[in-house]
Formats: sequence, structure tokens, C-alpha cells
Amino acid sequence: MINHKKKINKIKTQNFLDEFSIKILLQHNNFTVNDWFDFKQKIQEISKGSVEIFNVKNSLLKKSLHNFTDQEHSQFLCQGPNFLVGCKNANYLKPIWKEIQSHSKLIFISCFYHKKLLTHLDVELFLKKDSSVYLQFLQILDKKNDLSNTLEYNLKTNPLFVVPSHYLDVLEYLKQSKQENSH
Repeated sequence: MINHKKKINKIKTQNFLDEFSIKILLQHNNFTVNDWFDFKQKIQEISKGSVEIFNVKNSLLKKSLHNFTDQEHSQFLCQGPNFLVGCKNANYLKPIWKEIQSHSKLIFISCFYHKKLLTHLDVELFLKKDSSVYLQFLQILDKKNDLSNTLEYNLKTNPLFVVPSHYLDVLEYLKQSKQENSH
């Protein structure tokens, strides 16, 4: 029975992460039942169905975020009582952000915007600037990350201590031609 419950929770978590392009990870401190009710009601008023609040155990959330983002430090984000706010459309981000900022018992941890990890400063900049400009910036960063990942992968698969023999042959040839030219 417990195993089925874990599988169901894992599927629900994965579906939530796949469904919403924007996910805001929040920590709540001493949220009362009234606080939850008020927060959920305000979020529903803002979004009219395009935003959802999702509670999940931290252990499952850590595993799911690590698999979802492929970022090693995502596992350290889930400390304390957390929940996610999922948003399908960036148009709702500004009123949601305003609502989050108005609660003293909420702590912003991170935002996952199209699988990119954003800080509170990134979110504020995104909300101030034209979203297309910020999306272009994220795409440029993504290309940089792709290059970095490619180089890192090659270093892992072909360590530096394994020097290809043809490279040594080229160096030997250059050395011999330099000696011949000097004579």
C-alpha cells in the first residue's frame, strides 16, 4: 500500500513539473490554516486556473527537481517546509510575485523558468524588463552552458592524462622541422 502511494506521489510530482513552465519554490514559516486559505484564495483569484499550488515531501521534491533540472545544487534548495506554485503563463507571474512579497511568512527559495534556475533578483529583473529580452538572455546563457557541458563531458570521457598518439607525432614532427631549419 505504501509503495503505491509513493508511486502515485512521484507521478503527481512529475506531472506538475511537466505541466507548468514556471515553478516557484517557496518556504513557509508557521503558516496557519487561515494563512493557507487566504493565500490559496488570492492565487485562485489571480490566475483563474492557470496557477496551482502543490505540496510535496521534500525528499521526493529533491529527487524530482534534480532529475528535472539536471542541476546538482537543486537538491540543496529543499530545506524546511516547502511548496511549489506552478504557473503556465508568464502573464500571471507579476501578480503572483506581488502576493508572495506581501506575505511575511513566505520565503522565496527559487524559480524554475523553463528548466532554468532563477534567483529573486532574476525574477524581479524579468518582471521589470520585456520578457522577450530576458528570454533571449536565457537562450544565450543556455548556449554557454551547452558549450561548458560539452567540454566538461569530453574531459570526463577523455581525461587529460591520456594524450592521443597523433598529437605526440605532430609535436615530434614540429621539433624535427625546427631543428632542420636551424641547421
